[in-house]
Amino acid sequence: MHHSIRSTMVAVALALSGGATAGTIVDTGVPSGPAGYGIFDLGPTAFNSVAARFSLSASTRLTGIEGWLQRSFSGANNLVISVHADAAGVGSVLATEVIAVPTTGPDFGWAGGFSNGNLLLGPGNYWVSFAADPVDPSRCNCWMPANNNVTIPFGAYRNNFTGGNWIQRDQYFGLRIMGQSAVPEPASWALMIVGFGLIGAASRRRKLWAFQQYNIN
Repeated sequence: MHHSIRSTMVAVALALSGGATAGTIVDTGVPSGPAGYGIFDLGPTAFNSVAARFSLSASTRLTGIEGWLQRSFSGANNLVISVHADAAGVGSVLATEVIAVPTTGPDFGWAGGFSNGNLLLGPGNYWVSFAADPVDPSRCNCWMPANNNVTIPFGAYRNNFTGGNWIQRDQYFGLRIMGQSAVPEPASWALMIVGFGLIGAASRRRKLWAFQQYNIN
């Protein structure tokens, strides 16, 4: 009987884990333009970062944030990707991951992080930014080609000319954000209810069996 209950609980857990929906939140496609954005930080008088806003309709576990980047031609290749709260613009940092921009392979390609699925966000608006860390000796001097195909309608940038403040403006860089819904699908909820019903029925049968054994003895 115990084995039956455990088997039912395992089946329910597997159903729920497979019920979340994985998908693409943002995909601008591969940039087509030769111009673009430099991501660098050479000190207070020379730095530049870019950001884009994205929206979630349900609780989502991020499984990847990628930018279309030119590979690094030097050993300095650390890029900082951050997820920010939305505060009528780029808000406080919620999570940060430092990635190494490839130094070998094709001149351009997708590079990113947050693939471990540890970042869970509720429904709402958020921002993702690409920047160089001024105190990191291996900080990148990266290039993000412009995407002439698709405009990111809610974008922002900051540099030494803006006094380090984020300025909202349409952006055109290549961006992909992937996630997995943390809310089970309706079919999974139905299976979960059935599963708990089976667990309850098995528990009641076990209690009845114990009561009958007690009376017999």
